[in-house]
Amino acid sequence: VKVMLRVCSVPVSDLSRSYSYKLDLQKKQITVLNVPTFNPQRQTAGTTVSSKTFTFDAAFGPDSTQ
Repeated sequence: VKVMLRVCSVPVSDLSRSYSYKLDLQKKQITVLNVPTFNPQRQTAGTTVSSKTFTFDAAFGPDSTQ
């Protein structure tokens, strides 16, 4: 089984969400940052941002065509 990743651009209708990732096409990896959304009732100082890296057999960026 081979796993392929294709990253699409963010839809204009969904710009209010936080999308944060780093795509390395050379290493065929994507690092996804878990950025917490702003919630004034749960505001804390020093909020941490976690990340997770995934490796694929092939990775295609937002500029790739079908």
